[in-house]
Amino acid sequence: MIPVPQYPIYSALITSYGGKMVNYYLNEQKGWALEPSELEASFKNAKDRGVNIKAITVINPGNPTG
Repeated sequence: MIPVPQYPIYSALITSYGGKMVNYYLNEQKGWALEPSELEASFKNAKDRGVNIKAITVINPGNPTG
């Protein structure tokens, strides 16, 4: 799982290793804060699609906001 906006290297590495990106969106109006409900919804949606989530990236501020 990676936050959006994100560093392009994350998506490039995930793709190059054959993984599937699971994005979760940060709330711009709240200073790019993480909304737990957004993270949970993104996780559930990925699991419903059969994605086996193995890692999460947590960074704030993230690119291009930092």
